[in-house]
Amino acid sequence: MIAKNEEANLPRVLSSVCGLVDEIILVDTGSLDRTREVARSFGARVYDFPWCDDFAAARNEALRHATGEWILVLDADDEVDKAEFLRLKALLGVTDCTGFMLPIRSPLDREGRNVMTNYLVRVFRNDPRVRFRRRVHETVEGAILSMGGKIFRLTTIAILHHGYREAKKVAEKVSSRNFRLLLLALKENPKDLDILAYLGRSYLFRGEKKKARALFEKVLRLSKGFGFSTLSVHLDLAFMEGMEGNTEKALEYLARIKEHDPYLPDLWYVYGKVYERAGEWEKALESFEKVLTVDATKSTSLMVFFRVDFADLHVALAQCAAMMGDEEKAECYARKAFEHCPEDPGVLNNLAIALIRRGRAEEAEEYLERALRLDPGNGTILGNLLQLLVEEGKIDRAKSYLVRLRESLG
Repeated sequence: MIAKNEEANLPRVLSSVCGLVDEIILVDTGSLDRTREVARSFGARVYDFPWCDDFAAARNEALRHATGEWILVLDADDEVDKAEFLRLKALLGVTDCTGFMLPIRSPLDREGRNVMTNYLVRVFRNDPRVRFRRRVHETVEGAILSMGGKIFRLTTIAILHHGYREAKKVAEKVSSRNFRLLLLALKENPKDLDILAYLGRSYLFRGEKKKARALFEKVLRLSKGFGFSTLSVHLDLAFMEGMEGNTEKALEYLARIKEHDPYLPDLWYVYGKVYERAGEWEKALESFEKVLTVDATKSTSLMVFFRVDFADLHVALAQCAAMMGDEEKAECYARKAFEHCPEDPGVLNNLAIALIRRGRAEEAEEYLERALRLDPGNGTILGNLLQLLVEEGKIDRAKSYLVRLRESLG
């Protein structure tokens, strides 16, 4: 593994592999904390490597010091299940594979309700020909395939990655760092589809849609098959077209993905967003529900649930159900959204509206008041509560909220 300033995370990951691995090699890229000391306390051999804006170079330095027959690559904020990996270790003695692609499960919130899964080769033979490529989003897959090696994809033996639990904070930090490295990587290989796709996503994250679109379209021009970069770009372009009201064009992109991977939950999420934007509530509801029911283990994509926001998904499901007149289903999905975001005023407001339509005014009132405690100046929520109180004949309380509503409106 490589690490920098990871003293807080190291005990968890190193404890999870103690007794499982024969040696621990950590390359430190410039820590100012106790990373080296903590690693050594677990028996690790620690090597210093000056950071050179190249993740592959740092990882390959770690590989250079490995003496075992097989390599397990981990990040400092990873964790493994020892029992699962002992089963994998037994498999290594009888396989003719060069590498194993493992699911990396990354919770995107503290509660672990949103979980993205991506598949990467993290276990492979210690062979000098197997080295990481690319300074960012580095992988060994290309090296293994170019030497004629076999890669087997596992679905049950997973690595738990804790690094994205503070998703927004991490996204901003990683985006800023990776953006610079992606620009450098693109200069080195201007036709690398993965780099083009990642850089396009970075531009999209930064709000530069024209630059993002240009890179996405370049990926499609250069691609000769339908790999993950091509699939990802189709999703991005479909979403962009759909949000701009170009429904037909968006559906064309989605149809191409569906042809290759109908089990990808992210496909159905974007279908739902496109239909929702177009006001086609029945199709949107059907698509959003498919996100929850499709068998994602059958997806051939290298990532699943990487575009799905489960809180937004359930908010959308509730809205679509309400527009279809299915108040029972609308309440059910509004409650699911509340489970994901119990402190979101908008989610609380939507749940209250669903309850009002179900004739449960008292309960709705509680949620609206809770929403106002979180966002005291929200005119929409104030107006909804005021209307509810008037309809319930609670005039005195309504008057106090009327004053607050006037204040919020200036």
